[in-house]
Order: sequence, then structure tokens, then C-alpha cells
Amino acid sequence: MRMNRREKGTFYEKKSVSYLQDLGYQLCALNYRTRVGEIDVIVKDRDTFVFVEVKSLLADLGFRPSERVDHRKQQKIRTVAMQYMIGIDQYEKSPMRFDVIEWQLIRGKEEFQHYINAF
Repeated sequence: MRMNRREKGTFYEKKSVSYLQDLGYQLCALNYRTRVGEIDVIVKDRDTFVFVEVKSLLADLGFRPSERVDHRKQQKIRTVAMQYMIGIDQYEKSPMRFDVIEWQLIRGKEEFQHYINAF
């Protein structure tokens, strides 16, 4: 079964949530959207809010999926994260962290990497 881009994104976001929950993280939000942008996954690691960007690449194109989280994308995620924290009245009250989880198909084998405090 072939998946379109949105289905693939949802599939890997849910796999990432499952992985994070297995580590003991608590899910706060999935696909949190504002006018500025979207954060794929928001979880809590003890008292720290973790904003997670999930990237996947199912072809060998010579680069890692995480490389697509450039400075501009990082700034957008930071802005949306601040909006989320203000909305739940936790801005300047709780620590925040930005992670990236990448999924990649390498030689027919699915691999993933979790970059903690990626930016």
C-alpha cells in the first residue's frame, strides 16, 4: 500500500508518539497548529515540555531527513512553541526543549534517530 505525503507524515508521527510514550513521556498535543505554523508532537518529559519535529524520508537521496529542519523551520517551531506555552500559562514557568525524530529507509530497512535538544 502506497501512502500519500500526509498519510506518511501521520504514520511516522504516531510511531514517534508511541516510541516517546514507551520512554515515559506524556503526550500533550499532536499536530498543534497556529497561524504561524505547526508542531508535530508536544510531550512532557517529567517537568520539561518537549516540542518534537518528525521527519521521514523513504528514499536514499544523499541526505538525512533531519537536515530539512533548517534555521527558518527552527525559528517557526520556537515561535509556535512560545504560543503554546503562553496559551497554557506555562511560558517562563516550565523548561522547554526541541527534539527531532527522523525516520529513514536505508537499504530496505527502516531506521530512526532521536535527536534530543536538537536546537
